[in-house]
Amino acid sequence: MTRRQWELLDDLLAEVCSRSGGKWEDLHDRGRGVLEAVRPVSWGDGDRRPDGDPELRRHVYEVVGTLGHLAEAALTDARAVRDTGRRVRALGDRMSAHAVPRGA
Repeated sequence: MTRRQWELLDDLLAEVCSRSGGKWEDLHDRGRGVLEAVRPVSWGDGDRRPDGDPELRRHVYEVVGTLGHLAEAALTDARAVRDTGRRVRALGDRMSAHAVPRGA
């Protein structure tokens, strides 16, 4: 898959969510998760400079990777399911406590 194809699929999923008035946001989220799981490492983020906390971004990507592994290989491993749940919860707690910058 080329980067442009990946971006087009991402845009398509966002449009489906938008046109449904958010009704199918879960499908958008699931599709985006699949896209993130197949995004080639070689793309890197060198040409994208997103704003925000780089530590939080790393944490998000780590949890996305953990979820991708769980979905692909470990759903029958109860310990892996619980460990992943704890990682997701820790990220959720961090995100819930995240301070919004002034002026945002």
